[in-house]
Amino acid sequence: LAAIHPRGAELLKLIAERQAVMKDAWLTECEHLRPGMKKGLPVAEAQAKWTELEAKIAEVAKAK
Repeated sequence: LAAIHPRGAELLKLIAERQAVMKDAWLTECEHLRPGMKKGLPVAEAQAKWTELEAKIAEVAKAK
């Protein structure tokens, strides 16, 4: 992605952040005991953050 889109590096960063927000939220929600994982946001807050990041991703993807 970084090689084929002018703002690919920025897109990758936003996508990774979006993924991490939901991963941490769901692992916290299901009370997973995975060592070394940070506590996630409540799922509702994580979904709101996901929506915000999704809008940023779409905006950056359109800009060239």
